[in-house]
Amino acid sequence: MNLKKIGLFAIAMIMTLFSFQTYSFAAEEMQWVKKAPMPTARYSYNEGIVYEDKIYIYGGTTGFDSLANLEMYDPEKDKWYKLPNSSVGRYFTSFVENQGKFYAIGGYVANTASETNIVEE
Repeated sequence: MNLKKIGLFAIAMIMTLFSFQTYSFAAEEMQWVKKAPMPTARYSYNEGIVYEDKIYIYGGTTGFDSLANLEMYDPEKDKWYKLPNSSVGRYFTSFVENQGKFYAIGGYVANTASETNIVEE
């Protein structure tokens, strides 16, 4: 999978903000192409991770609640997968990958609007 295409897809997800719908930019045709919708609409998820040609999105908020879910998009199959939730829902969380393991670090809890220093693998 071309990382440039994955990057453009990630940008499109950010541009849609609070939406289920995602788009990918088809460079050959110079147009945006509609892709499979995200399972969970969200915003304030801070960043996604590209790992082994798949895009991972963690946390965020619906505006009222913090999300604890992790979702993966497979661009080859144009399909989203729900992965196991973390123990605490958060938004503006740092989300990183190291040696095949994902870490959610810090962020805010929506119900209390308070910062957290929780680190989860």
